[in-house]
Amino acid sequence: MDGIPTWVYVIGAPVGFFAFRLLWPLMKQSVDTQVVQGRTESGLLAQVMVERDRALKRADDAEDRADALFKELADVKAQLTVMAYQLEVANAKIEALTNQINAMAGERNA
Repeated sequence: MDGIPTWVYVIGAPVGFFAFRLLWPLMKQSVDTQVVQGRTESGLLAQVMVERDRALKRADDAEDRADALFKELADVKAQLTVMAYQLEVANAKIEALTNQINAMAGERNA
């Protein structure tokens, strides 16, 4: 190392050693803090993912229930349509029978 004075080595070596001795605990603490924070974030991320999965399952279940209710409603509506037609047919038959009874009663009275 040509051109670097000896006093730089004499002063620089102890200063560097003490700086390293003082800064190493701070650097180690900082790295440890980052590791702990990373683990905490990983744990929180895992919790968020679990909750997301639960929410998606609840949403899927709700959608399945809505589909089932829609199908049931469609079945009930179809049954009501059939029942309304059957009621119309029954009313027509009742009216026809009533007319026949009235006609027979009119013939007896005549």
